[in-house]
Amino acid sequence: MNAGRKSLPHDLPLWVYVHGAVFFITCCVKDRSLMPFASPETARGIRDSILHRVNSRIWWVHAATIMPDHVHLVLGFPPEADVGKSIRDWKRWTARALRFDWQRDFFEHRLRGEENFQEKTQYVLENPVRAGLIGDWRDWPWTILPEG
Repeated sequence: MNAGRKSLPHDLPLWVYVHGAVFFITCCVKDRSLMPFASPETARGIRDSILHRVNSRIWWVHAATIMPDHVHLVLGFPPEADVGKSIRDWKRWTARALRFDWQRDFFEHRLRGEENFQEKTQYVLENPVRAGLIGDWRDWPWTILPEG
């Protein structure tokens, strides 16, 4: 495993599969030409903020990829979660802490069915390859996957 890649070290919460609320989410920075996440320090801050929310059980990451100007996430949420509020709160915190601006809103799509889940997860993982940044997604340092 790459030194930059982060795997989640703890068990999957029961609510991830029991309730099946898994979302494909994309958040883009306001001025994509600035590419703030190309900075390892900023990308690390984004990664750490995602993992903090996993550890706090705000969400569960099935897959995430931090690109130079956007983030793709496949997330599970507890049944009582307000997905929109959770993402808005995360974006507000990261923007302030890491000093960049997100685009207003975000794209989200609730995933239904194993095929849709696998398709979106693969899309997230392959994003750096499609962008021409790397030859194999396994070499991208800013991918987050659960262990196993």
